[in-house]
Amino acid sequence: MLGLAVSTTLISYLGIFPALPVLRRKYPQVERAYRAPAAWPIAIVLTLLILFASVQLLVPGAPFDWFSSDFRPDGWSYSERWTYLLTEAVPLAVFIVTGVIFWALGAPTRAETEKTTATGVTQG
Repeated sequence: MLGLAVSTTLISYLGIFPALPVLRRKYPQVERAYRAPAAWPIAIVLTLLILFASVQLLVPGAPFDWFSSDFRPDGWSYSERWTYLLTEAVPLAVFIVTGVIFWALGAPTRAETEKTTATGVTQG
């Protein structure tokens, strides 16, 4: 269960770190309390590390020796590697699909907010 909690947190970081240079490029005029140096290299390195850690949580030891005694979690045997993968991947996939559904359902609200921001007129 802890692996699932950690992997969902890591998945959220996959969107956070690339946002640093993207937001800096899209909104350069916004005043920031702190300006991280080398945004692109930082974002690339951290995203790759988080991606590697996420893969290791789902399939420990990949691509070297998946689920060998050096990599598998305590209490699991090699023959249970597919069970482990399913206990991690299925809930993670459900969370991701749920997030995408909510993101899609929020499209009208985002469009209205964008329109309101652009025109400066609020309804109500």
